[in-house]
Amino acid sequence: FYKMQEFNTKTIREIALEFPNTVPVFEEFKIDYCCGGRKILAEACENLGVDEKFVRQKIETAVKGLEENGKTQDFPE
Repeated sequence: FYKMQEFNTKTIREIALEFPNTVPVFEEFKIDYCCGGRKILAEACENLGVDEKFVRQKIETAVKGLEENGKTQDFPE
């Protein structure tokens, strides 16, 4: 189970690694999640002139879809 506020502090690369189904969202907005993925979402969106709220909504939808399909990457503690 994810917490959206975590996306405020995680880098694009960390989000893409933890939630691979967000990669198409990053690709759609030309947000670098690989070599240039060491930025937080707000910074990456600002640099590209992209609406962060819209991108965040698409990321949330992608992550929720992953969880609903039972493919979360959370492991029991």
